[in-house]
Amino acid sequence: MHFSGGQVAQSVEQGPEKPCVGGSIPSLATFLSRAAAVFLFAAGFVSHAAAEADGAEDAQQWVDSYRAFYHSAQGDHAEAARELAAIGEQLKDPDYYGEATREAMLAGDRELAARYGKRRVELGGGAEARLRYAEVLLYAARWDEAENELASLARDKLLGDEKLFERLRFLPGARAGDVGGRLFSLSATGQEYLARLAVASGDWQLARNAANAGLANNGKRAALYFLRARAAQGEGGEQGAKNAVRELQKYIRDDCPGIADEKACAEAPVFFAYRRLASETEQDWDAPLRTPAEFEERAAVGAGALFELAGDKQNARKHYERFVDDYFFARFAAASMAHNNGDDDKALALLESAKVKNDREFSLREATVASILGKKHGAQKRVERLAAARKTAPDNYRLLYEHSLALEQNGDVDGAIAMLRRMTELFPQDANGWNALGYVLADHNRKLKQAEFYIKRALQMSGEDASGGVSGAFARAPQRADNAHILDSLGWVYYRQGKLRDAEVFLSRAAGLSDNAEIAAHLGEVLWERGRRDDALRVWRAALLRDPENAVLIKTMQRYKVLPL
Repeated sequence: MHFSGGQVAQSVEQGPEKPCVGGSIPSLATFLSRAAAVFLFAAGFVSHAAAEADGAEDAQQWVDSYRAFYHSAQGDHAEAARELAAIGEQLKDPDYYGEATREAMLAGDRELAARYGKRRVELGGGAEARLRYAEVLLYAARWDEAENELASLARDKLLGDEKLFERLRFLPGARAGDVGGRLFSLSATGQEYLARLAVASGDWQLARNAANAGLANNGKRAALYFLRARAAQGEGGEQGAKNAVRELQKYIRDDCPGIADEKACAEAPVFFAYRRLASETEQDWDAPLRTPAEFEERAAVGAGALFELAGDKQNARKHYERFVDDYFFARFAAASMAHNNGDDDKALALLESAKVKNDREFSLREATVASILGKKHGAQKRVERLAAARKTAPDNYRLLYEHSLALEQNGDVDGAIAMLRRMTELFPQDANGWNALGYVLADHNRKLKQAEFYIKRALQMSGEDASGGVSGAFARAPQRADNAHILDSLGWVYYRQGKLRDAEVFLSRAAGLSDNAEIAAHLGEVLWERGRRDDALRVWRAALLRDPENAVLIKTMQRYKVLPL
């Protein structure tokens, strides 16, 4: 079940933020500023515009353009696209094809958008037209053609490392790394982007090689050290954690590039890098380095946990105690260590005895206790504990969220949906609530159009910057959310609707951003239903090695009879 935050995006069907147009035609965006009432008197208005135009051809151009806008304003984007393309072909004007491409995207017809985008390039639309065409090919999942266009743009110096990175993230994981290896520059920045793509796709060797190349090229960037540590941790198990710690110790010996504070140099690297190592999205990678006091308490717990995984109990405890001086969170850290070591009784005793000072501490304690009780005694115990906690704090965000998940897990789907609706009423700007509501509906085959709407709303709300600094159509691509959980939810609702191709596009992107076993379960199911059974088995088996006890993955494989009951 995938309920998490990420960066903002908007669905392809909702289209780009602004049209890609030149100055030779009246753009639809300009027309949008005119009152809708004008179109109630369209005949008189167009006749007046035509009378003032220079010549019959110009008059007809205005008439046709307004007609196209009328269709667009009425929501008939497919008809608007066809009319604009017809004008563009008659006039051999690439700008009209740019508008036609935009309308085709709004209509959700990616193949038509690709055709119009290509024609815009053929008519001499210039560099911007080529960039937009590559983006549309990525939307349409026409990977081979998209790769060729990106390679051509890179050769012609129209696509630097940063912009190339933004586009390569659309490609399926392993493919992105392969193309990036050929197209990124050998600079420290180019190799950092390549390493980031490799981490997203789980290619640890490529990530390590790229990070090393960047560091060797006088690129003493904090991100390169952390990428190298992430690649080491990606090998898994205690040895992977030990290797990650060793890489972070090298960072300290190099005087912690990026951290000016000498004391922070000794204390911050593991603490800070934990945020990088644990992040399922890219959004944390670009955050500025800060001193330990500015991080949340849970990150301190995670830093200690990295040492725990490496088998270094002494350093684990030292980091817990160093960064967590508050009584409650010190007790919480100790409970986390006990739980990680398999001693749930001790963890529960520590949590139950922890005194809380505010709603935040109360909700964290109760949600954690409920989770442990659920694993130890079954889902009903988790529900009961959360229900009791909500009598004290009925509208607490964390408790509402956890209670809804517990109800769903325990089979009370109606109760979960009702609680999630309550959550969206209380916290309408929270992406997690909308995503959770959409996912639960989709997972139980209920009100799928509503589910799709809620999940797309979560994509729109799940970050600070809608465009991520990218202009034009690309700014609103759904994959731009960089949020594996919400992308997975959207892929899953498409699967429930029978849109297997769209489902595969979104689930592949989600799997490239996260090694979550439930995402792998979903992707494998879609691949299986599309007849690609070998690919499905490969995805499932790799996920099972990472998370052999994941219930959703196991049930999925059992349902397809590739795992014994």
